[in-house]
Amino acid sequence: MTLTPQLPGFRLYYNTPLAGQAFQNATPVFASITVPNDGQPHTVLAMYSIHVTVVQVGGGVSHTYSTPDGSNFVTTPTPGNLAVGQSRAVFASVCQPGSQFIVSQTAAQSSGTALLWLCLMVI
Repeated sequence: MTLTPQLPGFRLYYNTPLAGQAFQNATPVFASITVPNDGQPHTVLAMYSIHVTVVQVGGGVSHTYSTPDGSNFVTTPTPGNLAVGQSRAVFASVCQPGSQFIVSQTAAQSSGTALLWLCLMVI
């Protein structure tokens, strides 16, 4: 399959399968990519949609990354405990060359049903 950029200058690094990724009673890593190691900072764009069909207890999505000065951060744009429906988020971060950008489940989902669709692009 050939992937083409959806935004000028951006390259697609990760895309979930059509069926999505289920939230679990655990804290799995949904995706991990390596930022190009070319001596230049790169912007990682994380776009995702969460479809909750049974009220979520726990869950949530966090991003772990390093800024160009080497500082490490964990952010939680979607905290979990979502009601039935759809939640969407877009998150952009300028990252250190050669570093990891990791998207993971923040907390175990002790009850509920939810799916995640995630796209990671880098410029």
